[in-house]
Amino acid sequence: VINSWALTVDMRAQLLVQQGYVVIRIDNRGSANRGLKFESAIKHDLGNKEVEDQVDGINYLIQQGICDKKRVGIFGWSYGGYMALCALVRANDTFKLGIAGAPVTHWDGKFIISDSFFVLKNAIIVAHIIAYVQG
Repeated sequence: VINSWALTVDMRAQLLVQQGYVVIRIDNRGSANRGLKFESAIKHDLGNKEVEDQVDGINYLIQQGICDKKRVGIFGWSYGGYMALCALVRANDTFKLGIAGAPVTHWDGKFIISDSFFVLKNAIIVAHIIAYVQG
C-alpha cells in the first residue's frame, strides 16, 4: 500500500478527481502481483471477497470523513465490471451507483466440470441484474 497516485496514469480517475470526486483504487484479494496466497483467495468464490474488500475500503474512507456514505459508486472494466455488478447486488447498502464496462458475464466454458455450482451461483447474479435492468 502506497497511498499515492505515483505512477498512476488513469485519465478517467484524474478527470473525476478534478471534478471533486474521491477516487479509491483497492488491491482487493485476488489482485495480481501480491503473491499466490493473496491471488488465490477468490478461487471458486468470485465476486464475494473482493467485494468485501471494496466495502471495507469505503467504510474506512467514511470513518475518516473523506466521503459521504450516501454518495458512493463503483466502476470497473472487464472483471472489474463483473465485480461492480456483484457489488450492486451484494453490497447495495454501500454502493448507490455502479458502472460496469465490458463486464465478464458469459461464463460458459469456464469452470464447467468441478465448479458447476460456482457457475450457477454467479449466473444467477447476472440474470438478476439483467431482469432488473429490463424492468
